[in-house]
Amino acid sequence: MTSTSDFSLIRVTSSKDDDFKKIVELDQTEFSRPWSDASWMDVFEGETKQLFCLKRGDSLIGHTLWQLSKLEELAHLLKIQVAEKFKGQGHGYTLLNESENLLISNNFKKFY
Repeated sequence: MTSTSDFSLIRVTSSKDDDFKKIVELDQTEFSRPWSDASWMDVFEGETKQLFCLKRGDSLIGHTLWQLSKLEELAHLLKIQVAEKFKGQGHGYTLLNESENLLISNNFKKFY
């Protein structure tokens, strides 16, 4: 987890996590092409994906989802989403930048 002022970037590691439930709800209510429940459950199969959420207190601001290849040191952005009420405030930039920084600290060098 990284923290910038009153915001926290958290790695979500389980479908039982409350943050995960909020992410799926955000995707289904505010994304024009939401993922199916089965697609979301696939996020935690193996170690090829990482899901991060940006929060302020208990409020979910948004999330990023990355497809990872450790062998190639590559991270491919699959999803980035900011809740409607938080748009236009630079949170998408923060999400992208902070999640990339965490991946860089884990030896990822290429981003798409």
